[in-house]
Amino acid sequence: MTVDNLFHKGKLVVEYPDRIYHFDIFTTNTYMGNPQEFDENFAMWIDIDELLAKDKKLPVVYIIKQLLQEGEVNVKIFADEKNNVIAMQNYL
Repeated sequence: MTVDNLFHKGKLVVEYPDRIYHFDIFTTNTYMGNPQEFDENFAMWIDIDELLAKDKKLPVVYIIKQLLQEGEVNVKIFADEKNNVIAMQNYL
């Protein structure tokens, strides 16, 4: 996948009981190709409205909502072992 015109939108930390991930968040409207799949993860396109309507409280849902409302993300998300968000706080 080729991505151009990236805009840095902030930082994110997702903390699970057994691991912590640190991310820099970027957005773009300019890309070519499809996401690449890896052995440890699969890739897919999903409609944002469909994702936001899901009952499960996934970390990515909180990220998208914050991007849509505030235009940037600087948060730390605490999630359980099943990927459910249990708490969130401002980061930085």
